[in-house]
Amino acid sequence: MMNYILVPVIAVAVAFIGLKLFRRLKILDRPGNDLKNTRKPVPTIQGVFVYLGFFLAIGLLFPQYLHNNLFWGLLFGSLPIIVFELFEELNYIGKISFKIPASLRLIGQIA
Repeated sequence: MMNYILVPVIAVAVAFIGLKLFRRLKILDRPGNDLKNTRKPVPTIQGVFVYLGFFLAIGLLFPQYLHNNLFWGLLFGSLPIIVFELFEELNYIGKISFKIPASLRLIGQIA
């Protein structure tokens, strides 16, 4: 029962580590962009760390799931969405100049 409580705790801890890392690397969403109403720069793409934290917690606390095809299907099935969104957001805030074509993003998300 305790493991079920620790999963979200570990996922949130990894997300907070990601917050600190993004602030240090200056991967921040600036105030005033488009429809955003932030008053100060805030870390963006925090979902990457929630994703990593969730699968890290499951892998550490429930190692029996590492032999389950459903676990690996969920991990690798959601990976293209995470990677595409990461590239899209980094391009949006000006950290990279590489843009994934919309057709490739659609194919990756459908797959």
